[in-house]
Amino acid sequence: MALSLADKLAVLKSKTPGNYYASRSVSQVGYALKLSAVDGGKYDAEIEAVMDFMLDDIQKNAAITDPVAKEAEKKLEFMSALAKQTKVVCVSHAHIDMNWSATRSA
Repeated sequence: MALSLADKLAVLKSKTPGNYYASRSVSQVGYALKLSAVDGGKYDAEIEAVMDFMLDDIQKNAAITDPVAKEAEKKLEFMSALAKQTKVVCVSHAHIDMNWSATRSA
């Protein structure tokens, strides 16, 4: 059974603890997928090829090695201009439920 892009990303994320370059490149893959989704999945095939490149490294080395992480970043450079022109807006929200307040027994 073939893994979905989301499943592949989850596997990649699971192999990054403690590895700066692996973590950085996997974050870039995740962002690239989001950019691709905005354009209807336009770049999914290219991003999946990068993910498969990284997954192959995991199969061989049980981790994402620094050279493969750096090469993965180079393979994503074609999206650099798109990433730089994209504006990300973060909006926070807070909700205080008054029903959580202390109650008094009768």
